[in-house]
Amino acid sequence: MPTDETDDNDPRNAAPRSPVRVMQILHALARHPEGIGLGPLSQMLELPKTTLFNLLRSLESGGYVQSQGGQHRVGVEAIKLGVALQHSQTFPENVRPICMRLGAETGETVMIGTLTDDGQEVYFLLVLEAQNPLRFNVRAGQRWPLYASALGQVLLAFLPAERQKAYMQSVQMVRLTSTTLTTRKALTASLKQIRAEAMATNVNGMIDGVMGVAAPIFDRDGQVTAAIAVTAPTARMQQKLAQIEPLTRAAGEEMSQVLGYGGAYPPAPA
Repeated sequence: MPTDETDDNDPRNAAPRSPVRVMQILHALARHPEGIGLGPLSQMLELPKTTLFNLLRSLESGGYVQSQGGQHRVGVEAIKLGVALQHSQTFPENVRPICMRLGAETGETVMIGTLTDDGQEVYFLLVLEAQNPLRFNVRAGQRWPLYASALGQVLLAFLPAERQKAYMQSVQMVRLTSTTLTTRKALTASLKQIRAEAMATNVNGMIDGVMGVAAPIFDRDGQVTAAIAVTAPTARMQQKLAQIEPLTRAAGEEMSQVLGYGGAYPPAPA
């Protein structure tokens, strides 16, 4: 329970803690754009009021916090810093560490894809190949039809209704394997399930013997902007599907947060 007094002998109050506390304060204020008082903020961060007050005053002097009427908000300098950080790395490089972790956790190929300009295909932005010699080989820059792949289907499932309808009216669904979806009715049913689960699982639909699991990535406005997928030989993927699906979905949610999305995952239908 926070108190109004600090203990200078408490190692938690040592100087190196101050930068961490500053970041905690800024994160908390960012979640309360309407402003928050000293008391509630003290309770939230479990910081003594005296310590918190002094840190807020220092941040205010630098323009990182704005205080008025007992309410504290993120200041202009903090906003400038956030914008600079956002532009310091571009997508998908800013989520590469998440891809690398997912690849290490699953032992399989991980890739990020986005829609092509014409909205008919998925374009591979980033591919991290598995180390296993028996693996699925794909290169960044390749394109696949939306209807036949996990990446494409999950992108399609979360498109606005009018764009999804336009795709359905124009697409020519060519059979690529024995399990490729080739009717609009079958694709529509699949997209409904994908949207409910925020997860697409495609078994041999694009290439025989290859299985993919994909999850959507949303931008700060809650619009689907890309998708993350794990792919592997079907037999091996099926053995660890229960492990790979939640890891992939969690990666999609984390990447969405990196892009500034802070709502429910996936977003509720408009």
